[in-house]
Amino acid sequence: MAFHYQYVDKYVVSARCSSPLHIGSAMGGKEEVLLHPVDREPFIQSSGIAGVLRNVSAKIRRADTERLFGASHFEENTNANDFAGRVKVSDGRFKMDTVKMELRPRVAIDPGTGSVFAKEKEGSGVSAGQKFETEYIGAGAEFSFDVYLYRMEDVGDREVLEQIFRELKAEHIQIGGQKTNGSGYIQLKEILFKEFDMTDPDSRKEWAEEDELPAAAYQSIAGRLCAGNRFGAAYTFTVTARTEGNLLVKGISADAFGKDAPDSVNMRNAGGDFIIPGSSLKGSLRNRMTFIAGNLGKSSLLKEIFGYTGKGRNFGASGRISVKDTVVGNQKDNEAADLQHRIHIDKFTGGVIHGSLFAEKNVHGSLTMEISILESEHADAAAGLLLLALRDLAAGLMNLGSGYSVGKGFIHVIDIEIRRGEETVLINWEKQEMKGAEQIIHDCLQKLKISKG
Repeated sequence: MAFHYQYVDKYVVSARCSSPLHIGSAMGGKEEVLLHPVDREPFIQSSGIAGVLRNVSAKIRRADTERLFGASHFEENTNANDFAGRVKVSDGRFKMDTVKMELRPRVAIDPGTGSVFAKEKEGSGVSAGQKFETEYIGAGAEFSFDVYLYRMEDVGDREVLEQIFRELKAEHIQIGGQKTNGSGYIQLKEILFKEFDMTDPDSRKEWAEEDELPAAAYQSIAGRLCAGNRFGAAYTFTVTARTEGNLLVKGISADAFGKDAPDSVNMRNAGGDFIIPGSSLKGSLRNRMTFIAGNLGKSSLLKEIFGYTGKGRNFGASGRISVKDTVVGNQKDNEAADLQHRIHIDKFTGGVIHGSLFAEKNVHGSLTMEISILESEHADAAAGLLLLALRDLAAGLMNLGSGYSVGKGFIHVIDIEIRRGEETVLINWEKQEMKGAEQIIHDCLQKLKISKG
């Protein structure tokens, strides 16, 4: 290291995935998770964790970020001591007995036409089909990583680093990919701390053997880190509802065989719950918000909400909306639901395809959707456009999942809660009344009205 230090502060961070996690691999054709090159187990690269910590630090105070994580680029007369970062981060390693993998089917959408399309696999010259699969580490997986802070006597850097941990504890910071689909939220379980004094022989000996030190040698500091609240979403929409009939978001059926096995089942998460995945709900909302924005002459706002497309960038990568998975109904009730049989219709003749009877296992029940609009200059207008889409959902003008033509996927909305900072407004759709900070509704719709088209 180019700088001098007298103390090393070590933090052992234990965390739990509170939503599915996708750490992408450059290998494979189905968006697989990253595997360690030695033991072939999923892991989180240290650079990814350090990047998240750096981004949080930059929002707190950029000057501290340059000192802790190093200068982002060389400048004329830059001192080498200023370029080197004081923080070192290890890889995140999972407790494998807590890890369950998910494989979710998705379709590639052409942003120009709104229809599915085939795209070229990078560097292969071969077009992939419209359907692809993304692999996730399921919610509930536990992992840990180490953070080292090299410092002199001043404990100011320690205070800054612990402020970053406070923001992580608030559970509004995400890691990995597929963030706009609600992935990557983590919950801090424990943070252990130990200071190593390089001027003390006994402490230096402990430092030399720090990998073998027992947990009892560390101090738990999780209790003193109250959750931060600086960087939560600008708006959070919570929709409480229930299905009007049946709902089906088609997933991969891999646990039923034989003549009585369904041809289509609803998607499930690693815990076995039947879900509307964040990507599916986001797609439905995008479709409706595109229709509304077009009628209002506000189509350019969609790029600010859902991100830009183009060569070398993932669809929705820069989006400012985050949609979490939604659990539908009671798991046992939906598992016991009867199969529904349908017939295939020939799209060209309108007649029945001979021998093409198929079975579906639909789901039903109560559900709670959570959608966040992240901080940006367009957050108010984006919230207004989302509110109009949720109005249409409540009015029965849009559905979720497949089966629109046969009446599936329509939602009975009970209420919509909108949080903006410390303010909250509750729209009770059943009673047609509002309670709380009604000014939120006015502000969102007004900003949408005056936003550039």
